[in-house]
Amino acid sequence: MLLFGREPRRPRAGRALGAPEGSQHLERIAGGLAPLVVEFCRRHVDCLFTGRDLTAWLQVEARKRSIAMVPDSASRILRELRRRGRVQYQLLDRGQSLYRVTGVERSA
Repeated sequence: MLLFGREPRRPRAGRALGAPEGSQHLERIAGGLAPLVVEFCRRHVDCLFTGRDLTAWLQVEARKRSIAMVPDSASRILRELRRRGRVQYQLLDRGQSLYRVTGVERSA
């Protein structure tokens, strides 16, 4: 089906969600940032915060340690840490990106 006179884009091979290349890319990005996200979560257990709060804090801390990041890294890493069981949180308002950390793995 043509959309605006052109074929819709198809995902490149190996770029689909869940593909090993995507996991490796996230690991590379999260390598230095994941411990910082865990630290943020430890400091904010039972506190309300927004995705912007996390991103702003992470940017400051990453800059101090000369770690590169892009703005959406924080939320992607937070979701991955939750998926792996290292942090637990509630998404209270998706529209406002409002979160509450409910727990952090002790060895994380």
